[in-house]
Amino acid sequence: MKQIAIVDNENYIFQALNKYAADKEIKITQFANIEDLKGKFDLIISNGKRENLPDKTIVIHPSLLPAFDEENAIEKAYLSGVKVSGVTFYNSERIIAQYPVLIGIDTHLDELKENIINLEKYFIVPIVDAFLNDRLFDFQDLYSHNCSRGNGCSACGKCK
Repeated sequence: MKQIAIVDNENYIFQALNKYAADKEIKITQFANIEDLKGKFDLIISNGKRENLPDKTIVIHPSLLPAFDEENAIEKAYLSGVKVSGVTFYNSERIIAQYPVLIGIDTHLDELKENIINLEKYFIVPIVDAFLNDRLFDFQDLYSHNCSRGNGCSACGKCK
């Protein structure tokens, strides 16, 4: 059985991955912090904490790195007046995926936050699936109806 640890104070990444793991031999455990997780899990997902990361950690950051590589990245991007922000998934070796979110002149901060959270939930399942199956994430994973997650899993929404 594969074991995944999630450090997610907001709970939405935990919920998205629980749906994915429901019919697989995967145990997901949620933690408030990342300390003392080294070597105990096949994968660690961190939605925030980025220092002293154990190997096999995927970090979700709510901006297009390297821009706004700090706490409150969404708010700082919004208040800076940039027209594009987004989400970055990375590990100790590389950026795994980045995806933009346009910020229109009438975009509200809450709308930007919601758009970024929705992207994080949408991307995390195929990224974790690729990692657990020893493949590199490919954006084609988002558009293929022949996903490796099985029939009717509803993790990506295309199996229904």
